[in-house]
Amino acid sequence: MNELNGLRGLSGYDLVYAVSQRTINNQLELLSALSVLPTSWTAADPEGFWAIDLKVGAPAVNAVTGNAGARALNVTFPFTGGTMTYSSLGRDGGGKPSVVKNTIPMAGWGLKVSVNMSLAEIAQADIAAHKLIPDAVKRQLTAFTVDMYDIRHLFLDFEDADLILDSYEFVPAAGVKIADLVSPNVITQLRAVVQSVIETLRGSNNPFILGYTATNKKAPTVDAMFIPTGSSYSIFADGSDPGRSSLNFLSETKGRPVPTDARSGLFDANWLNSDQVQGAYVIAQRLVMGLLVPPVAQLFGFQPQNFKQSGNSVTASGPDQSGRFTTITFVPVAGAPKYSCQIRVAFRVDADDMAGSNIGYADVQMFWNADFVFGFDRADNLTLNVENSTTSHQVQEHPNALGEFEGVLAMIADAALSAITNNSVNGVFEQMANQAWPKVISAPLEASGMNLKSRIVLAAGSEFLFKDIAATEQGHLKLTTTIRN
Repeated sequence: MNELNGLRGLSGYDLVYAVSQRTINNQLELLSALSVLPTSWTAADPEGFWAIDLKVGAPAVNAVTGNAGARALNVTFPFTGGTMTYSSLGRDGGGKPSVVKNTIPMAGWGLKVSVNMSLAEIAQADIAAHKLIPDAVKRQLTAFTVDMYDIRHLFLDFEDADLILDSYEFVPAAGVKIADLVSPNVITQLRAVVQSVIETLRGSNNPFILGYTATNKKAPTVDAMFIPTGSSYSIFADGSDPGRSSLNFLSETKGRPVPTDARSGLFDANWLNSDQVQGAYVIAQRLVMGLLVPPVAQLFGFQPQNFKQSGNSVTASGPDQSGRFTTITFVPVAGAPKYSCQIRVAFRVDADDMAGSNIGYADVQMFWNADFVFGFDRADNLTLNVENSTTSHQVQEHPNALGEFEGVLAMIADAALSAITNNSVNGVFEQMANQAWPKVISAPLEASGMNLKSRIVLAAGSEFLFKDIAATEQGHLKLTTTIRN
């Protein structure tokens, strides 16, 4: 299939799955309830300068970080009990300098870590190698054909200890102020504490945000336009409703390079505009048009690359060998799960009188419309149907001097009507009306393994259900999701 060029993407990407901060935190709470995440941290300095013995609650993410690049999340690990011991310089009873051990009750404290998602790498691994994957997630993942899929883990980037050590903060309990904690000596000890914490979070103990995605091991087929071939992340911070802030999982398809410019994958508005949904799956206009345009283009003798962006529509026009001028325009119906394909064919018809003398001509325009309507079947899979209009036409008669003398506008109109009903003109519309359009256009969907729900499995094994589907004003296709635990 020829590629459509220059059509609108999603800030440089083909696919976006936006999941709300509230949903991420609910998933982390479920993981804690399943005892997947560690509930205690214990470590001590061999030389006795510091020690921790902490009870840890469910971590929580916060996208409202003030990070100008919109790539970072703060993750806070709350301490529900336990103590931290550190050493500071003091004086003994005789007033001589000495090392003093200080023990702080840590209930109500937390450790806040800033995680730069643009640096997070997706590590390939075998399911069997990770002991802490919840059984619910394993059951969901093993539904895939094992010889076709790898499981990839979307982790917070705790593997880079230097990065974390430069971006952490102990958050004291309300009203607690300890002057020692700003001294260079104590800060060195605190860094050692954090280093020890990170070591407990590495590898299979790593708390993850999104969970798992399934990606095809084999090279995608030509039509498999929805299989991700490269990914990155961005954040949308919603200061007015932090719970609705989103982590955006960004994907490219067809081997397109992942964009590297600073603004790629960033959006001026939140894809999540309701508290009734937990996520939104958005398919770029260029992928949607990659489904709808080629079969229509083929019928009218166009190539997919003939279609160009014009505002929020995609249009091709030109004459055929018979001199008919055809214009095809795809327009998103914003707010509805629909793309309207508007077809106009214009041509000229010469007319002769009964003696065979030319009496003028008629300008003819034929109009036809097909609405491509997306939906969901009972199994919550994406479907496509087509609603065809009937053909309509306009005729404008242009008699010459002889035609005006003979007064034969009706004869010119009859010539135009004959051309309209002629199979060489009208046949293409009959083909369109008679074809099983959903089958023709759904073939690439099937080739792509277009069960979108299989693309993302949330961290605690929760599944999502599609809620609503609609075209956006820009021509993208947005599917909102809700979570079923």
